[in-house]
Amino acid sequence: MRVEYAGSWCHYKDNIESNNLIMAHCAGEEDLIRPQNVLCATHLETFNGFLSEINSYNILDPVCSDEPPTSAMRSLRENPEEFISLPLSSIPDISCITAELLANYWGNHHLVKKALHVKEGTTERFHRCDFNVNSYYYTRSVPSTVPYHYSFITRGFRALVYSGDHDLRIPFLGTLEWIKSLNFSVLEPWRSWHAGGQVGGYTILFSNNLTFATVKGGSHVAPGKMPLECFAMFESFAMFERWISHESL
Repeated sequence: MRVEYAGSWCHYKDNIESNNLIMAHCAGEEDLIRPQNVLCATHLETFNGFLSEINSYNILDPVCSDEPPTSAMRSLRENPEEFISLPLSSIPDISCITAELLANYWGNHHLVKKALHVKEGTTERFHRCDFNVNSYYYTRSVPSTVPYHYSFITRGFRALVYSGDHDLRIPFLGTLEWIKSLNFSVLEPWRSWHAGGQVGGYTILFSNNLTFATVKGGSHVAPGKMPLECFAMFESFAMFERWISHESL
C-alpha cells in the first residue's frame, strides 16, 4: 500500500507508470525486502530512491538525520551569557529538532550509557526505532495479526482503528485494506468528523462495533502531531473522548 499511497500524492506521469510496473511485477511476492523477481527488485529500487528523499513518517515534514551530533554537547550551565549573545548566523537550524531526534541524542550520551550500564563495544549506538532488528534478527512466526483482530472484534470487543493521513510508513490505505478483508458490512458510510470547529479527519463505521478514522494532517504517530484531535482520552479531546463514551465520532 505504500506504492499506491505514494502514487496518490505524486502526480508525475513517469512515477505513476513506475507504480503500475511495481504492482504488476511484484504481485505474489511474499518478501518485498528481498524480492525474487528481478524486475520487481529493479522497480522497487527506483521507488525506494524516491522515498529516501521524503520523510515517510510525515510526508510534509523535512527529512532529518537522527545521527547524534559530531561536536561535543554542552550545557547552558557552562556559560549561559555566551549562548545568549551568539549571532543569529551561528544558531543551528531547529526545524529538525523533534522529540524523536532528542531521544536519540539522549540515548547516545556517554552519561546515559554509563547510567544504564551499557558496556563499551556491545552496541554501536542507540536507535529509538531500529527496524533492522525486525528485518534481520528475528524470524516472523506470526505472518498476520488480522485473524486475532477478527477473533476479538467478533466476540464483542469494540474497536477504534485510526491512522494519520500523512503517514507513508504505514499508510491508511493499507490499514483500510486489512479492515475490508474482515468482510464486515458498512453501517455508516464515510463522513467527516470534527474537532475544535474544524474537520479532524474522516470516519466509517462497520458492523461488530468497528470504527475506522483518519486524522487529517496526522503523522505515523498521529497524537504527536495532532493532539487536539486524538489525545487526552477522558478530557476535552475529540476522537477518543467520543469513542470511549460510546458516542459517534
